[in-house]
Amino acid sequence: MDLLPEEVLLHIFSYVDCKTLITAVKLICKRFYELLSAENTWKFLYPEIGTNKEYYDIQDYGTDKVLYYKCTERRFWGPTNQHISVDYLRGSVGAVDVVRVFDQGRYCLSGSRDKSINIWSLDEQLRESPLQYYKGSLMGHNGWIWALQECDKIVYSGSWDHNVMIWDLNTDGKLIHTISDIHSAAVLCLQVKDNILYTGCHDSAIRRFDVREDYRESFCEIYRHKRAALCMTLCDNYVITGSEDKSVIVFDTRANAILKTIKAKASVTTLSCDYDQLRIGVRNDVQVYSTRDGSFTELDPISQIHDKTITGIYHDLSCMITCSIDGTIKVSEASKSPTVIRTLDHHQSAVARIDYRNGILASASSDASGTIGIIRRY
Repeated sequence: MDLLPEEVLLHIFSYVDCKTLITAVKLICKRFYELLSAENTWKFLYPEIGTNKEYYDIQDYGTDKVLYYKCTERRFWGPTNQHISVDYLRGSVGAVDVVRVFDQGRYCLSGSRDKSINIWSLDEQLRESPLQYYKGSLMGHNGWIWALQECDKIVYSGSWDHNVMIWDLNTDGKLIHTISDIHSAAVLCLQVKDNILYTGCHDSAIRRFDVREDYRESFCEIYRHKRAALCMTLCDNYVITGSEDKSVIVFDTRANAILKTIKAKASVTTLSCDYDQLRIGVRNDVQVYSTRDGSFTELDPISQIHDKTITGIYHDLSCMITCSIDGTIKVSEASKSPTVIRTLDHHQSAVARIDYRNGILASASSDASGTIGIIRRY
């Protein structure tokens, strides 16, 4: 191998998948290690990995991990002439406003304006019989379903009927709790962690519940926005909420106090927090903040990703996925001044929400057809 020119080795490497190069080939000998540690090697093998002008320090996460994310994600989403297959789930008689992928990508939940929560199998073998994707419904709300979370087969749903319902999928979707007479308006967002449930409401309040106890005794209002709380995310020890009042509030659960209030230029419609970054959807722009050491320091914003308001954001080390009321889903680089890798326009109207996990991208259409789009990255 020492006698082979570098160009020949690179040609051989181009036939080997990214994971094998990183976990096996790179460890064979010193020459391979040095060659596969060079930035230019990967730019040659995977030109789609793009710019290195990241918001984060690559060394913080490990060069190999970042390369794996970039190579696998970006090769799937691009080039634009590569066909991407979309499966459609249809079963609601009203617009679908929220989707949630769970159980390692095996199932999906959807919440609709027909007041139902539908459960879908994402088994690829059912493509020939799409009606079998539907596995049942959770019925009980008397208003639009606007928020869904799942944790260990327990489903938490928030609705315009002012209630939160808790369902156990381990017992065929049995309703185990209904939190009523607490919220004075629609429950628009919720998150759960370590048996603590947080809710955001149209009445502007953010509330906390211990789901192991009687909710009337365990709940408390931890803070308020000036207008409706539209979105929420959890990040380490922080509860982060965005509002119609053009603000994002960062609440420190350890200090039980507001850490920071971030001002926005318009209503905050969506949030994503991961990999030491908070990304905030405001109109058709994305504001970016570093969450390292709890600083929440403002970074360079990303402007005009979409033509209209952004309704959902996902980001990781390789890419950012956004959806909008302009009817598109865009996959962009995770870097500063990102290039759009792929624009998806398989929905016929506004895209209300996305959820991306375990290689499954689920998207909810806000038209009356109640369509959910499913894209599999494998």
